[in-house]
Amino acid sequence: MAGVIFNLELSQTISKHGASYAANLLLHDVTPLLFLAFWLLCVPHGLLKFRDVMSWLAFPVLYFGYVLLRGVLIGQYPYRFFNPLLLGYKSVLVNGLEMFAGFLSFGLIILALDRLKQRFTIASE
Repeated sequence: MAGVIFNLELSQTISKHGASYAANLLLHDVTPLLFLAFWLLCVPHGLLKFRDVMSWLAFPVLYFGYVLLRGVLIGQYPYRFFNPLLLGYKSVLVNGLEMFAGFLSFGLIILALDRLKQRFTIASE
């Protein structure tokens, strides 16, 4: 999800040259794809549960709260789409809910892939 958000919302705000560009490319594009490939090819499947998906949502929810609290305390927000000074709290809440829905959807897709991969693994044995 970090790669998706970065590429949709943040990539146009960074330099396309130098070490910073290479670091962002590796962090937001290459690493998520490598991790997905590792998960698909090397991790046993069929063990994930719906509660796992729900537990994965804890970090984004807590981070959203942290970003807003930090912004109130120091007057700076790290992301334009979470900046109520620019967008208002209603728009920031909508953005947060949209990202929550994205994280939830992504988690459910991972859960479905996990179960599908287990079925294909069992069928091929």
